Amino acid sequence: YVPDEWEVAREKITMSRELGQGSFGMVYEGVAKGVVKDEPETRVAIKTVNEAASMRERIEFLNEASVMKEFNCHHVVRLLGVVSQGQPTLVIMELMTRGDLKSYLRSLRPEME
Repeated sequence: YVPDEWEVAREKITMSRELGQGSFGMVYEGVAKGVVKDEPETRVAIKTVNEAASMRERIEFLNEASVMKEFNCHHVVRLLGVVSQGQPTLVIMELMTRGDLKSYLRSLRPEME
């Protein structure tokens, strides 16, 4: 992985609380400085890769971020940046304030009688 215009300095990211377990590691809520134009600070989801992850898993984690760089659709969660320098590697995503889609849809489902 070669750092590019998506690279964010680690000191611009602050993690605040765990949101849950992702495919590669924990996902946290946090704040990122300067990742969205005209917003000094943005609430974000921060995906991490497990410290015990193999090199292959780390590469897959970064490949997932690389694929997300190509998406620009309001129906898809946006990639906001990547922190590839140092450990752990971080993928900075748009925060879905109502949680994941599956849980949100289930909360709207009428209760069974």
